[in-house]
Amino acid sequence: MSSSTRAQAASPLNLRDENLEELPRRILRSWMAWKSALDANYAAEELDGTAPSGSGLIMFALFDRDGWTINELAARSKVTHVAVLHLIKKLEDARLVKRKQCTEDGRATRVWLTQRGRDLEPRMRALHERNLTTLVRVLGKDDATQLGKLLGRLIQGLGEDSEPMPQAAAKSSKTTRIQR
Repeated sequence: MSSSTRAQAASPLNLRDENLEELPRRILRSWMAWKSALDANYAAEELDGTAPSGSGLIMFALFDRDGWTINELAARSKVTHVAVLHLIKKLEDARLVKRKQCTEDGRATRVWLTQRGRDLEPRMRALHERNLTTLVRVLGKDDATQLGKLLGRLIQGLGEDSEPMPQAAAKSSKTTRIQR
């Protein structure tokens, strides 16, 4: 039995479709190409080095309303609390936002735009428009919309992780517990 035949036989889903086999690499390559397009769009809007990558999640929420709590930003952005904290730290380092303890609930922290952050709004909105235009130019409006739906399903499915991910063939090793 050849190694590719063994790999196919060992695969729990028995995937033989060439397009499916190529899918993980295509996802990675598309991310790399998209990142390159984002970098070019950041530069075109003169935002490279100003607004950290991924900061739109937080910035657009704050453009709409200042003073969100960290938990509110996480829920609105549909990302983890830790991811929001990481983005906020980058935005603070860039002097685009500031944090203040919540007066109603001393355990919570609210986030506010600085004037420097507020001044970026027109360029951030132009960047968002440029990014959408890039996607629609490459894919067309219908396919771009469909891609958004598919990526949403992928994110939700991977986030839920409802069934265990298949494990690579590994040697099983038994461990013994030391009783005390």
